[in-house]
Amino acid sequence: MSHRRPLVLAAAAVPAAIGLTGIAAAAAPTNSRSSGTEHFIVLRTSLKSDPTIIARGPVHARGKDVIVSGRLERFVFPDGVVIVRHHPTEHRDRFDPVTCYGRHTESGPYTIVGGTKAYANVAGHGTYHLRVQAVGCSQSKPPRPFLLQAGLRGPIHL
Repeated sequence: MSHRRPLVLAAAAVPAAIGLTGIAAAAAPTNSRSSGTEHFIVLRTSLKSDPTIIARGPVHARGKDVIVSGRLERFVFPDGVVIVRHHPTEHRDRFDPVTCYGRHTESGPYTIVGGTKAYANVAGHGTYHLRVQAVGCSQSKPPRPFLLQAGLRGPIHL
């Protein structure tokens, strides 16, 4: 019996890294502070939907993470967009063919490279950590369950 590593797990890990749009479902108003430490949390439980992003800090809102490329993402909030570029410097993949459980972890630096509207003058940088867990042995079906969690933390100036 042959067990192959699902391509879906590897494919989901790279773009999901922050990882990480459309119109946000709900959000609190932007915090009045113009600089400080920002915490972005990215959550995704399905490969069919955009990841949700929670921003806590000078940007304080809920939105969606639109993956532009393997290293570039747009965090879309009701008050504007924050554009983030990340660079993985460490990663690790594990897959158990007996249980069909796979795990991908990744970390590295990120830089905020631009923004729109309320975040037009945004600047910042920091580090990110990503963890993807999934169960699935099929090359043609998405893994179930699937969980992506990413955290970004660093100084930001609006």
